[in-house]
Amino acid sequence: MRDIKVRAWNRIVERMSSATTLKELNTLGTSVQWNNIEIMQSTNMFDLNGVEIFEGDILLFNSTEAHLKPKKIVYYNENKGCYYFGNMSFVELFESGFCQPSNSQSFEVIGNIHQDKDLIKL
Repeated sequence: MRDIKVRAWNRIVERMSSATTLKELNTLGTSVQWNNIEIMQSTNMFDLNGVEIFEGDILLFNSTEAHLKPKKIVYYNENKGCYYFGNMSFVELFESGFCQPSNSQSFEVIGNIHQDKDLIKL
């Protein structure tokens, strides 16, 4: 079984952990007040600078498409079973050609919803 890469936001001290695996996070056991922690999973995708993209990241979308807002928040849609970038799933972005290797300049992580609340205004 593969390790699931995650990071954790501690609501009490308002600090983000560095990326780790879910298995490593579970070894903390009872030393952590889990109700004060928000776990964000990696999408296993990287932005144009090679930065790993996690749930809760704010991405700047580099597009000339007028209908696309430039900033999007990454979230997991449980009903559809995939990650979303604003109102488009990552699958739809790939199928549209925006996220193909030949067009890797599509988006950039510019922050996250916990540490960069000023960027949330989309």
